[in-house]
Amino acid sequence: MLDIANKYIKQIKKEINVELMVNNDFTIKKSYGNIYYYHAKDYKKHRLAENGPFMVKNDTGIVIPFGYCYGY
Repeated sequence: MLDIANKYIKQIKKEINVELMVNNDFTIKKSYGNIYYYHAKDYKKHRLAENGPFMVKNDTGIVIPFGYCYGY
């Protein structure tokens, strides 16, 4: 599932032209799949907006992006 997550963020990287990485410290493992968080590799230089977590379903490998918070 981590391979699928990395492929997903590579697609996002192509769109925004910022090097990204999965933050393994915050991965949530559930019986139905894993929830991944990601950020810019150089997070002090590139602060991302709208980079909500996403889930990779363990039975199908489908990626389900979650929303992000508009407020504080």
